[in-house]
Amino acid sequence: MDTIYALRQKMVEDGKAPDVHSQAMQSVRAHGNRFGKAASERFAWAKGMELPDARSQQCETLLHIGCENAFDDALHEELRAAVRLLRAGGVSFGVLYDDEVDCGGYAFDIGQQKEAARSAQALANAIKATGAKRLVTCSAASFSSIRNIWPRLGVSLEGFEVQHFSQCADDLRDGGLLSKGLSARSGAVAYHDGCRLGRLSEAYTAWSGKRVKHNQVEHFDPPRKVLFGNDGVYDPPRRLIAATGADLAEMPRSRQFAYCCGALGGGKEAYPDFARHAAVEVLQEAIDSGAQTLVSGCGACTAHLRAIADQENLGISVEGLASFISEGTEGQAEVSK
Repeated sequence: MDTIYALRQKMVEDGKAPDVHSQAMQSVRAHGNRFGKAASERFAWAKGMELPDARSQQCETLLHIGCENAFDDALHEELRAAVRLLRAGGVSFGVLYDDEVDCGGYAFDIGQQKEAARSAQALANAIKATGAKRLVTCSAASFSSIRNIWPRLGVSLEGFEVQHFSQCADDLRDGGLLSKGLSARSGAVAYHDGCRLGRLSEAYTAWSGKRVKHNQVEHFDPPRKVLFGNDGVYDPPRRLIAATGADLAEMPRSRQFAYCCGALGGGKEAYPDFARHAAVEVLQEAIDSGAQTLVSGCGACTAHLRAIADQENLGISVEGLASFISEGTEGQAEVSK
């Protein structure tokens, strides 16, 4: 990936970036998100949920939403389900409202390193200003960016515990705090290991040292960590699905070897035919595994796969992880203050 990232940055420097990517960056600069939506719309999905404002209320946990979730109507119920589940587990949290901005991951993916660093630092500053100790994000893309991209940009959340929603929910389940929050499910379910929550969520550690040749064999001194995708978030979503009573049907390519669905990385915008092909590939693997439902812990993957499944009439339903495991928890817990 280091080589691919460098190549993309070189293409941007040479003025060869796709126009659609340049337009997205204009939106990030103007609105704090690549969708061209006003910052005031970021929490429209939470109307009536009375989410505490972390900018004015001290909270131990900060809930981060992510642009791809906040500005896609198809994912708003997924966000509401995540909030209901956290409340059912007794988690008290606040949100950033208009101060939540783009995390910089998309910009880095498409070779816009300077834009990525600017966005990442702005979000990091807003997070730190809350005084919270833990960040729980609903966004697989942002989780990946914070762990894998921000260290490349010199941006840090030192002192913060950073979790994806699936990790937090699994901890609640393991502690017996979701006994009344999990839904009852049955049937065969396949789980899609999206790139951002899977192999690209490995923590990146910046390396400094020298390349040494010994008998024409080059090695790094000190040794350089190589990321193979082994340390992605693979088990928490599976444990949560199993806790509902559903049967997990593993696809042939899963975990670090899972097939990309085409939703992120700028490919969907610049090469929609590729993105459609990739989604069909994933959906067909789920169908061939015997599953009636495909679940994803990534909002962008969920929305993309669901849209393609409907368009292609593939006969498989696609659900987000939070919606799948927390169906029916509305009203079971008091509003966290």
